[in-house]
Amino acid sequence: MIKIVKGDVTFIDGVMHLLAVIRAEFKKEGLNIYQSETYPDRDIILNDLSKKDDTLVMLDDDEVIGFITSESEHDFFEECFDGMPFEYLKKHHLDSYIGRFVGYARLMVNPNYRNQGLATRLMKIFDEKYKGYVIIFLVDKENKNAQRLYAKLNYECLSLEKFPYGDYYVYSKNELK
Repeated sequence: MIKIVKGDVTFIDGVMHLLAVIRAEFKKEGLNIYQSETYPDRDIILNDLSKKDDTLVMLDDDEVIGFITSESEHDFFEECFDGMPFEYLKKHHLDSYIGRFVGYARLMVNPNYRNQGLATRLMKIFDEKYKGYVIIFLVDKENKNAQRLYAKLNYECLSLEKFPYGDYYVYSKNELK
């Protein structure tokens, strides 16, 4: 039976196994989705899981089959944009929302469970939680499955940006409109 729970550090081994399964699937498909061979590492996932109110784990019985985490505006912009991207936000008419952003990160669903609406379930839980925010996140330019999912969920692709770790689409949904 599939259920969704708040993440905590007890799920570390399951999430790391899920990450390994997903990496292997991407490699088989010839995709290099993550920033590097070691990103995200165990410490990053442990940090995600330590913020249990901001992390969801999807289980099938006791097996971790899905994962998503969110980040504060400060942490997201610091990690992804090397600080506050004022010019970027201004260019996309989002600068008036500073202080009301939340970033999503590391959405993962076991490839054996895809196309069952599970990623959509995880996203919708967070979307409901973060009504009243502008949601923002990055998607690797090669990750076509994720791009289709976000378009289906009415996220707007703002732009394709070059980051030191690769080319990523910036997606957003303004829940303040």
